[in-house]
Amino acid sequence: MAMAAALMLVGGWPLAEPAHASDWIAIGQSSDKSLTTFVDAASLRVTGSSVRFFAKSIVSTPATKNHKKETRHKQTPTAYSILEETVDCQGRTLTLLQWLNYGRQGQVLSSGHDPYPIPETVIPDSMGEATLNIVCGATQN
Repeated sequence: MAMAAALMLVGGWPLAEPAHASDWIAIGQSSDKSLTTFVDAASLRVTGSSVRFFAKSIVSTPATKNHKKETRHKQTPTAYSILEETVDCQGRTLTLLQWLNYGRQGQVLSSGHDPYPIPETVIPDSMGEATLNIVCGATQN
């Protein structure tokens, strides 16, 4: 079992560093409570003003009232996603590098990476800004 863990792949590539236990820190929840985002504090890697890290987004489907009876929205097939991202603390940008989307039974639904990732400006009062603030704040000396 330990050997299997040592051979784990991330995004199709072997881990360059020894495997580590995740340390998921809650970043926040969308206003409709359909998405909760976490950052793996154990994955933070600083290079200059940039920080590379893993994030997890958990998808939920809130209940709604329909004809005095509680029902559920049609469930999305994705239960959660693991993302590898880079944030530029000085430039205030966020870049998605790769992702894995998992189903409700833990199966991989889709994965991918961007061979030419483009930094996106962080929008004020967004989950991206909350992520930038937590990640950059955690890595300041």
